[in-house]
Amino acid sequence: MPKPLKISLQVKKYQPTPRINVGFDHLSGPGFDNKAGSIYEGMNENPNFPNPTPDMATFNTARLAYTNALEKAASRSVDDIAAKDKARTVLTAMLVELGNYVTLTANGDANKLISSRFDMRKQREPKPDMQKPKNLKLWDGINPGVIHVSVDAVPGARSYSHEYTMDPLTPDSVWTVVSSTSRKCTFKNLQSGAKIWVRVAAVGVRNQFNYSDILSRIVQ
Repeated sequence: MPKPLKISLQVKKYQPTPRINVGFDHLSGPGFDNKAGSIYEGMNENPNFPNPTPDMATFNTARLAYTNALEKAASRSVDDIAAKDKARTVLTAMLVELGNYVTLTANGDANKLISSRFDMRKQREPKPDMQKPKNLKLWDGINPGVIHVSVDAVPGARSYSHEYTMDPLTPDSVWTVVSSTSRKCTFKNLQSGAKIWVRVAAVGVRNQFNYSDILSRIVQ
């Protein structure tokens, strides 16, 4: 039996995309007023966002209208409170529209997003990179044309991708894939006497992949 060939493959890593928060319901009246003012300061004449929608003059008019309505609502007048709530609804809609413009224009650039003064969404902690499956084993089944495959269990793996391709092994080889939640797999109906190459990938919850070494075996 020829000595198995071992080939290392790169890990596919999950990279979270920076995003801003366009939800404002959690803010108190004064907090909402302050946040709208901060966003106006960040967006006004910001070279990262040359054509904001809505434009800054329109946005500032709605912002100042809310500031005035908020001050009047301190009287606890029913009419003043209703006017304040209406002004907040109008300003919120503008902030959401502006936030969508910022998101589209920044295209994932964190520095540009931060410069807008919108709050950044908290990024979920990325799951640890998938470990490389180790101890890949291949052995014959009882019947011809059968090969059993196993690797050691990989912590955090959601599933395993058991793959084989026919000899010769090239960069253009087409791999037959059998997905499973088990670290073990059985390939059936293989051609007796043929040489196959086998690899196993551990798959994480965010579709991270890490492949084992590659081994070959002659099908019995």
